[in-house]
Amino acid sequence: MSTETEPRVGYEQIGPAFVAKGEANKYAILLGWLDGKFQYLEKYAQQYRQRNYTVIVFPSISADQSAMENAKVGDALRFDQLRPLVSYLNEHNITEPLQSSENPNLPSLVIHNFSNGGCFVLRRLVLALEAESRRFIRSAVILDSCPSHATPTAGAGFFSASYKQPIIKSIVWTIAYAGLYLYSSIFDMNLNPINVCGKYGILDSCGVRGPRLFLYSDTDELVPMAEVESRIKEAEMDGVVVVSKKFSGSEHVKHAVMFPNEYWAAVDTFLSSSQ
Repeated sequence: MSTETEPRVGYEQIGPAFVAKGEANKYAILLGWLDGKFQYLEKYAQQYRQRNYTVIVFPSISADQSAMENAKVGDALRFDQLRPLVSYLNEHNITEPLQSSENPNLPSLVIHNFSNGGCFVLRRLVLALEAESRRFIRSAVILDSCPSHATPTAGAGFFSASYKQPIIKSIVWTIAYAGLYLYSSIFDMNLNPINVCGKYGILDSCGVRGPRLFLYSDTDELVPMAEVESRIKEAEMDGVVVVSKKFSGSEHVKHAVMFPNEYWAAVDTFLSSSQ
């Protein structure tokens, strides 16, 4: 399985993740978008480090995700790569036994999830913890540009997003939509990884408990606004405490780049009210 192995200044590699230790008893787990480069994730990590969090950066790598999805239940491939990280989480009280009652003396935890790729990683972590009869402690969950659904419309937007010329974009969108519509009429889309993994980001009942902050945009072509707002309603119907911030004009996972002050103000306000 593929992992990033280059040395990271100020970080210790633990399994597939990288840890930079802070001074306070606070942890932030950053789950990257699919094949997102460490250097971009580290810009978010710096913000948390400035706030005295110990930061755990877990990139989402497509080769790893494909291998895990293709592995059979019980296959060691599903969890072996994660065992060093799971041990670290357990040792630092970031997890607890599945049947634990609320403990006010546990650390503060933020899970900052980027795009559907981050949801893929989150599900892997939750399943790895459940294999040891453990779960994350109650946390503040941030969802940047996610999650979406695996629908023909969303898929067509994904495949056509990189094309800038309107005519070409329209042609690609139409072809992709037709192909995905046919696919969805044959196969059960409820089993698609995007649909399965998205629930782990938004529902307490899937193993990650705590309030959610959704950060999204009205111009995101990869995960459209309507997709995120549908997920917001789904979370609210499940009884989850939801806060949302909609940006105008920012691209996929670039809200913090285009609107840094608004972005981090929303994060700080959310964390101050939920921890």
